[in-house]
Amino acid sequence: MKILFVYFSKKQMCETAEQAVEFVNGLRYRNQETQRRIIANEHTIKVLKEAFCTKWQTNKYGQPYISLCSGARYGNLEIATTGCGDTRIYGYCPLGDTIEEHDAAVKVRDSELKTEKEKRLSMESEKRYAELNIMRKGVYHTELGICVMVFNSHGNDYFADETFCGDIIAESGFDAYRKACKQIHIHPEELERDGNMSVIHAISEPDSDGFRFVFIDIQG
Repeated sequence: MKILFVYFSKKQMCETAEQAVEFVNGLRYRNQETQRRIIANEHTIKVLKEAFCTKWQTNKYGQPYISLCSGARYGNLEIATTGCGDTRIYGYCPLGDTIEEHDAAVKVRDSELKTEKEKRLSMESEKRYAELNIMRKGVYHTELGICVMVFNSHGNDYFADETFCGDIIAESGFDAYRKACKQIHIHPEELERDGNMSVIHAISEPDSDGFRFVFIDIQG
């Protein structure tokens, strides 16, 4: 049974509760040498002893956990002990026999997750653009998110989120998006906020959640 303990930049792979207690007692608050020492109190020692008497398990989602008397600890152990203040010491299921092997495995895992996320976003974007380009002339109800800079008369200018809503005659969803953008630029007064002048800072992209459209009627 191994647990990788992490407190800010300090890490220690431990195989016994005694090693874990020694690691905790060697820490200082926020890893700053001028700060107070952290001490493993009786409750923390009890939790650590219990943790090392069990083993890491994996649920059906592939998430590691340790089952303790106080309940299952998913993902990691979270230790708050004397001197920790608002910080926490975390104990993870290691992905290797050493810290170096664990860190290398984490990099590979994160890279794979990033690739999967980018692939998923690409597929979602392609699907979205396909929907945007379906040719169907008629009336589209559109909602377009806009970020505006509001020039406050008191001098404390600020950014605000606005939504343009309107029914537009268009050839497709993408055409409805272009015409909604044009409408916003032609009538910027529609973006006035609380009587203060505003200017467009950013407009949502057509494939984002900031643009929604629904075909509601065929235009004769």
